[in-house]
Amino acid sequence: MSIAKKLQKKTPKPLSQKIKLLLSDESPITGRIEKSSLNQAGIHVELTNNLNSMLEILSKEEFDIAMLDYHSYNGHGIYQIEKAKKISRNQKIKFIVTSVENFEEIKDKAYTLNTDLFLPKPIPHEKVIEEIKKIAQVNYRRSERLKYKLKAIVRYKFKEFETYSIDISADGLHLSDMDKNILPNVGLDLEIEFTLPNVDKRILVKGTVVRITEEGFGVKFQIMSLNDKKIINRFILENSSEFRSSHYYL
Repeated sequence: MSIAKKLQKKTPKPLSQKIKLLLSDESPITGRIEKSSLNQAGIHVELTNNLNSMLEILSKEEFDIAMLDYHSYNGHGIYQIEKAKKISRNQKIKFIVTSVENFEEIKDKAYTLNTDLFLPKPIPHEKVIEEIKKIAQVNYRRSERLKYKLKAIVRYKFKEFETYSIDISADGLHLSDMDKNILPNVGLDLEIEFTLPNVDKRILVKGTVVRITEEGFGVKFQIMSLNDKKIINRFILENSSEFRSSHYYL
């Protein structure tokens, strides 16, 4: 099946259907506050403060998302995510891991241990709700994306076009084509050149068009240097609302 047909078949969760989330928090008081906050946003939340109980509940009930802290249960909780996914009634369950330590090595370890989304704290409550609703969608993409307008040059078939980004991640770009000048097809390989603010270096990548949108098209990076990827990751981190926020998400 072509990528285009696969993308067409993916449908988001109906807005009328509540997201069901299992919140695992060792502190009963903090857990109840978080549960109340998420309930007010229209998310159905069940609460547990025991690791074995979390595993048992997931094996018997169907949840869209499970959420726990990186250091919960003396650091053992994160190592149970793989097991939890295997025994869960919902085999497509997503795991959100939170942490007050927003270090690259902690985030990398969380993703290595089957985390679907890492959320550093502090983070605004509205952002948490937004991320929960995004991750609950069938076509959720894990990579952290930053809305940012960057000038970009697109090249393919000996043609060159000037455009700008709508958002960016370490895995790809969403590029504007409102004037329909570029008109790429899904599967097209192209070259993109752009410069990040305060970075005295041109970034040159090769990528493939993976989706067409009303505003333009999404490109997945295929060939780029490890150093360029680190530069983009640092840029996203330093400009994200999570990094700038000084408010706890409750």
